[in-house]
Amino acid sequence: MSAKFCCRSGVWIALFVLVLLAGAAPVMADPPGRVARLSHVSGAVSFLPAGESQWGDAMVNRPLVAGDQLYTYREARAELDIGAATLRLNDLSGFSLVNLDDSTVQIELTQGTLSLQVHKLYGGQTYEVDTPTLAFVVSQPGEYRIDIGSRDEATRVTVFTGNGMVYGDGDASMRVAERQSYRFIDASLRGDGIRDMPQADAFDGWCSARADRYRNSVTRRYVSDEVIGYSDLDEYGSWDNESSYGPIWYPTRVAVGWAPYRSGHWVWIDPWGWNWIDDAPWGFAPFHYGRWAQVHNRWGWIPGQMTRRPVYAPALVLFIGGHNWGIGITDGGGPVGWAPLGPRDVYMPPYRVSRGYFSNVNVSNIRNKTVINNTNITNIYNNYAAGRPAGKGNDTYRHNPEAVTAVSRETFAHARPVEAGRVHLSREHLRRAEIVNTVAVAPTAASLVPEKARHGHGEGPPPEATSRRVVAHTAPPPKPALFAERVKVREHGGGRPQAQDAAVKAPQHREPALVEPRPERVSPAVMPEPSPNQGGERASRPSSRLRRAPDRQVEPPAKADSPAPSPAEPRPERVSPAVMPEPSPNQGGDRASRPSSRLRRAPDRQVEPPAKAERSVPPPPAREERQNAPPAAPRQVEGRAPQSDNAAAPPDKRKKHEHEKDCTGKDANDKECIDRNVGVK
Repeated sequence: MSAKFCCRSGVWIALFVLVLLAGAAPVMADPPGRVARLSHVSGAVSFLPAGESQWGDAMVNRPLVAGDQLYTYREARAELDIGAATLRLNDLSGFSLVNLDDSTVQIELTQGTLSLQVHKLYGGQTYEVDTPTLAFVVSQPGEYRIDIGSRDEATRVTVFTGNGMVYGDGDASMRVAERQSYRFIDASLRGDGIRDMPQADAFDGWCSARADRYRNSVTRRYVSDEVIGYSDLDEYGSWDNESSYGPIWYPTRVAVGWAPYRSGHWVWIDPWGWNWIDDAPWGFAPFHYGRWAQVHNRWGWIPGQMTRRPVYAPALVLFIGGHNWGIGITDGGGPVGWAPLGPRDVYMPPYRVSRGYFSNVNVSNIRNKTVINNTNITNIYNNYAAGRPAGKGNDTYRHNPEAVTAVSRETFAHARPVEAGRVHLSREHLRRAEIVNTVAVAPTAASLVPEKARHGHGEGPPPEATSRRVVAHTAPPPKPALFAERVKVREHGGGRPQAQDAAVKAPQHREPALVEPRPERVSPAVMPEPSPNQGGERASRPSSRLRRAPDRQVEPPAKADSPAPSPAEPRPERVSPAVMPEPSPNQGGDRASRPSSRLRRAPDRQVEPPAKAERSVPPPPAREERQNAPPAAPRQVEGRAPQSDNAAAPPDKRKKHEHEKDCTGKDANDKECIDRNVGVK
């Protein structure tokens, strides 16, 4: 009898588990909403994709992701735009982007000079620079410079505006204050004193000139200042106001017969898969945000909503494929074609995503909010999840030979120039072709960088420039696997990264995972927030902190959940970042310029840190209540000019919900966030 009971109990347990599994909806691991665009290169700069060993030439408009590396040779410089922050490298600098997602930017600087401008810092976000001597963590938006010698481990940290913390070996930590410069000799944070601001050099002047391009950009009137690459549009086009679409940007230096997504090449970048890299110096923002429209035989770009944090897309196109083109191509399988999405077309990501991401990547990149409603998103996402096309009405330029571009599969997969390999298309060809959600082309090693960039500068940078051990405050993610081991596609093709096909994954909260630290890195254990103290004063730390242990698992620091202090209160001396709300078109906190006046270098002598005066932070200017604003009040950052009030098409006023959620982060998949993003109250 007991045996029968046991068997029946086992059956009931099994049935219960099956019911739970059947009712559990798959949760997708969404990709990050931002990348680091290589926005400027001067001189010889080498680039190493994540997980590879062959260095090549760095090329403008390349999206950099976690694991990518750069090296600047003598008299070379580079700039990376992350939207809410800008990084600039001087010559002879070894740089690695260790981690980049919606909450974390973690950098390795093994030698050379880095300028870091943090324009906005949202709650829970971290900016960290790991060096051979120390780890520097930004506490407030501001401008910082870090210098590392090539022959010793000494690190100089200069704070123009803002403040932060430096962490060394064991218990060593120190607060670094605004308008101070510090030199640390080793990882114990032993230094030779606090100095006044050094005299500006040629690199400072270059950084200041580059920052002015963002601060003075006309395009900031029409787009969110977190759209990566917006400032380049000023020089290469003009803005107009179209009655059907609102603000629209027209490029002025394009060839006859030009169309979007035609002058450039495709590369494979995880976790999205196929990414478009445009050849034009302005060719980033219009190809990864917004939509294109053909108006009076001219192509114009329509940006997304100004009031939303934009979501990066690898290419906002409609793919066309199949085997019925009626075009003879020797490499088999038929050509690969695509067309730009029109103003009312919905983007169907060729990688698997959650419904929340599907909504955000579309809503943030479409100006007209009436185009996407709850029913439309639901119906199209259901088709997308089932592998079906979006349906009729989502193919504005699908039958237009002037808009559609096609190449052979070999040209597509080998990152070759599209313009040189274009296939002639007729309307009959387009009528016979099929709309596809994914590109059934498997990537190869040749898909990572274009042919012209593969050889690079000899054997790459000297090993000592990129392999020095560094100190880390946050445990880094695991190193990317080699391409051959990392990228797998389904047996039937489909061109999707295997990592995106997992049936069940935790929601993309994007906080550092508990990982095994890299062998060459020093990852101290997490420490509680130090008590407030004077700038430049050693922070009190418990003695139980782990010391250098490259082979030990280290838990990453917990994210602070408490809101920022009210802007009306005096600024506290804290380690936690200043919380910024979702930006609005008229709010400050935009890209800052460097201070025009700098003190010359003081004599090499040790001085006592000056007492920091208590300052009251004025409240921010009045602003409209918006539906997606985080509950935390903004912290006013000094030295930042407010974004222009003369927006060409201000967004509609929207009521604020009583219970706010982080609809661009951890709550993106919440039903309230999804309904809110598509305009449902």
